Amino acid sequence: YTVCETLPAGWTQSFPTADADCSGHTHGGTITPGANGYDIDLRPGEEDSGNDFGNFQAATKSGVKFADLDADGVKDAGEPGLSGWEIHLSGTDSQGNALHLHTTTDASGAYAFRVPPGSYTVCETPQVGWTQSAPAAGAGIVSCLGHSGGGGGAPVGLGYRITLTSGQADSGNDFGNFQPPAPPSSGSGVSEPAPNPAPEPTPNPTPESNPAPTPNPEPEQNSEPVAAPSPTPEQNPEPITASNTESTTSAVPKELPKTGDWSPLLLVVVGSLFTLLSGLKLRQRRS
Repeated sequence: YTVCETLPAGWTQSFPTADADCSGHTHGGTITPGANGYDIDLRPGEEDSGNDFGNFQAATKSGVKFADLDADGVKDAGEPGLSGWEIHLSGTDSQGNALHLHTTTDASGAYAFRVPPGSYTVCETPQVGWTQSAPAAGAGIVSCLGHSGGGGGAPVGLGYRITLTSGQADSGNDFGNFQPPAPPSSGSGVSEPAPNPAPEPTPNPTPESNPAPTPNPEPEQNSEPVAAPSPTPEQNPEPITASNTESTTSAVPKELPKTGDWSPLLLVVVGSLFTLLSGLKLRQRRS
């Protein structure tokens, strides 16, 4: 005998992996058999066990590629999807088969992979002028730099790492990107403000040399009045006349000196008085 199974829609046979070929057992095209079954010879009273069949459902991994207008790494309301972006899935299914698939985001930015249960990484292929903002580093997030590429280009940035089980639907594997503002070009007609020139440092003025202070004039030393010599009898002093008196008094300065300059004036006055007294004494002697 040969023992086979009929596969329901959405299921894939995983066991047995060999033995009988069941591909031709379609029952006239009315069923879809599993790929493999069991061939066995049974004898009277024999009991044969362990003829098992294993099946699984494909898992789904999906997400959205969106324009992160505020570059916050979160898909906010009103942020549009980006179509035409390449998304990679690579890894190994539970039967040890290596998988490397590519798809392109649709008009709404959505993408999805239907794969056998296994461990996979999902990355994106960058485009010029865009910067990735999602996903952010954390649990289940891995670097895509070691990905071998394929498809339209080599992915970079961060991606999602997950182990999928039969029939599992894993969603929310979103990628966010934003465009940094471009500097205005010289031909755009928008005049760029001229940069403020750096102010030139004002040199510190050289302090003028302080003129040497004018020394205060030292006050004249008060010289002691020199006593006029007494006239000898042989000398004939002129008699005191009005002219003599005028000449004596004319020696007195007309303008009084300022405070502190009285010494010269006192000398003149004392000398004049001494001369006048000497003349008077001489006239008394003669008389």
